Amino acid sequence: MITFELSYAIGALAVAIFALAIAILAHPGVKKSSKHN
Repeated sequence: MITFELSYAIGALAVAIFALAIAILAHPGVKKSSKHN
C-alpha cells in the first residue's frame, strides 16, 4: 500500500528531476556544446 506521504515524496522528486532536466536543456552552454541538434 502506498501512503499519501510516500506518493507525495515520489511526486515531488519527479517534479524536481523534471525541472532539473529542463534547466540543463535550457542552459545556453549545453545547447552550444550539442552539435547533433
